[in-house]
Amino acid sequence: MKILLIPFLALILTSCVEYVKIPEDLTKHCAVYEAKEESLDEAIRLARVRKESVDDCNDRMDRIHAIQGSFVLKK
Repeated sequence: MKILLIPFLALILTSCVEYVKIPEDLTKHCAVYEAKEESLDEAIRLARVRKESVDDCNDRMDRIHAIQGSFVLKK
């Protein structure tokens, strides 16, 4: 009887999932920036704001993973 009970308990214990509420400010869409003109200065500005946007998105994803208890890559 003990042999049948152990796999059953393992199935119950591994099947539990806890859902957590994610704050709305963490799930907003990432900003998308377009060029306003065709110039070197604009290309540099655009690269800078796009990098900031990606960094912001990655930071929010890290915060979501921390709330969920998921693995977060260290920078």
